[in-house]
Amino acid sequence: MIQLVRNGGLIVLEEPNPATWLCDPPLLAWDQLKEAVLLAFEISGNDFCASTGKGLLLLGRGVSHVQVRESVRTIAGRHPYSRMEGEARPLEQRSLLS
Repeated sequence: MIQLVRNGGLIVLEEPNPATWLCDPPLLAWDQLKEAVLLAFEISGNDFCASTGKGLLLLGRGVSHVQVRESVRTIAGRHPYSRMEGEARPLEQRSLLS
């Protein structure tokens, strides 16, 4: 990837970070869903937290002016992702949530 960027070019990475997966006000169902997603990644041999350390990795490869920003997206109450039952049901069927 670094070899494809021209001098002065821009590299943009977007990776999930579970530290930004928040529910306000706190909701037990959301915490359970978050843990189930993290567990599913772990069971499948993947690292959901792979974003951690990307900035240092790029610096180590000689990329300059590296900036890292974490953000939290707020989703309106009617958005499909804000309905826990729709997201949790498929995970329950796979025995990841109890």
